[in-house]
Amino acid sequence: GNLIDAAALGAVAALKDARFPKLEEGKVVYGEKTKKKLPITCVPTTLTAVKIGNYLLPDPCRDEEKVADARLTASVSDKEIHAMQKGGEGVLSQEEILKIVDMAFKHRKSLLKAMP
Repeated sequence: GNLIDAAALGAVAALKDARFPKLEEGKVVYGEKTKKKLPITCVPTTLTAVKIGNYLLPDPCRDEEKVADARLTASVSDKEIHAMQKGGEGVLSQEEILKIVDMAFKHRKSLLKAMP
């Protein structure tokens, strides 16, 4: 896989595991946490795909990213696109962008299953 998607997955996992610090008389007790979690209402997932020639390749490794003409990372939730970032000098057609976004929505289910 690629670093962008792994970092996004790690960040979401860390936020889901985060706990509020313990307070005594309005002051933080360092090193002690409560059982209260962050109120997370939306968990976005990302998928990066690259274009090499006429092919779209999801979840590229570093070597594949090096030879790619273009790269697009899409961050999605159940029904929404939250962010996209394009890299590389090549162009992506509207159809290719929509295919990558569709891949991101389809890949989302397996990513969520892998999260704690």
